[in-house]
Amino acid sequence: MSRLQFVRNYRPDIAFQAIQTILDSRVNNTGRLKALYVSTQQGDLIEIKPHVRMPRTYKSFAAQLLHKHHINATGSSERLLQKIKNPMTKYLPTNSRKIGLSHSSEKLVDMHNCIANINEEMDIVFVLGAMAYGKIDRDYVEDYVSISECNLSAAYAISMITNAVERKFKIIHSALAFW
Repeated sequence: MSRLQFVRNYRPDIAFQAIQTILDSRVNNTGRLKALYVSTQQGDLIEIKPHVRMPRTYKSFAAQLLHKHHINATGSSERLLQKIKNPMTKYLPTNSRKIGLSHSSEKLVDMHNCIANINEEMDIVFVLGAMAYGKIDRDYVEDYVSISECNLSAAYAISMITNAVERKFKIIHSALAFW
């Protein structure tokens, strides 16, 4: 699993839950997540390093990310979250499969089968909307799929994706880190 991006008109509280879900996943803890991007309603693009320790409360998250647009590593000048220049496409790997998740897609797939059928040498880019209502529409997305007949939260959809990636790559344990 390579990259995860949220689209415009997102709700910060939904984005916060989704970011926490992907960063807390075994996929991330074992080093399979390569990048995470958030595209804001104002058109800003924010890169989140996979090894970041996110604020655990929405209030801290909003104060640090949404107002400062960056978070530095403790005791270092490394930017763990930072605003970067658009367009998104310049950060996506060339050898990747770009999949958009949309409840409105007529292509209903089982996420485990979807992931299992992708070549292990190819990066996977998932594009999700961190919004209450709406539809994502990005020209760089190759395929839009639906993973449920029900509307799902972004966090739950991410859980389904990470579970499928865990099964594909036989990730059965999580690397532990304490801060």
